[in-house]
Amino acid sequence: MVGFASILNLSLPGSDAGFYTDATTSGFPDGAIRGQWLTIANDSSNTIRGTADADFLPGLGGNDRIHGREGNDLLDGGAGNDRLFGDSGNDILIGGRGNDRLDGGSGNDSLSGGSGRDSLNGGLGNDVLTGGSGADTFVFNTALGSSNVDTIRGYNSAADTIQLDSSIFAALPKGALTEDAFHVGTAAADATDRIIYDNTTGALYYDADGTATAFAPVQFAVMQGAQALTFADFFIV
Repeated sequence: MVGFASILNLSLPGSDAGFYTDATTSGFPDGAIRGQWLTIANDSSNTIRGTADADFLPGLGGNDRIHGREGNDLLDGGAGNDRLFGDSGNDILIGGRGNDRLDGGSGNDSLSGGSGRDSLNGGLGNDVLTGGSGADTFVFNTALGSSNVDTIRGYNSAADTIQLDSSIFAALPKGALTEDAFHVGTAAADATDRIIYDNTTGALYYDADGTATAFAPVQFAVMQGAQALTFADFFIV
């Protein structure tokens, strides 16, 4: 079975307000074409759910909630304070304007906050997180490992925050990261170091016991451009 989708930008009768309709058609071995029409969005606050295929899901205006579900989807919040969930698949999430919350789910996703105070959570997979303008939060709350290392792009140390979940970064107490728990280098320098930043490669590591040998450091992110970071960039929840 081969599937494809097309998106039509229409307007309601007697109105210039746009809405989107998704025409999904599938070809079958017998030559038949079967399709389904799904209304996607308008400028109100919508809840939008994708299909098992690769979907384009625009929110337009309003405070929308968009779920990609299966497939490699493109979610675009547009204007408003939106919540975007890639779910499974290698998805692209675009917050657009407003204070948006983006969650990639599983897969290797690309998240872009756009303007506003956005929250970007790649979820599982090797994701790319781009904050854009505004004071953005980069969230890390999934199991650490080599298949779960995110790339942070466009980080603004003067405004943005890297948020770590205490259930994953269990050796760190909740609250602002303390100065003695942060070290710039390729490995921990003493037993109190927990977040290690290699400012040559941009790699960020979590070390549960510093210079002790019970736990090896685990990389969880890489800062594009290896820009300067300090302990003040991190907050634990």
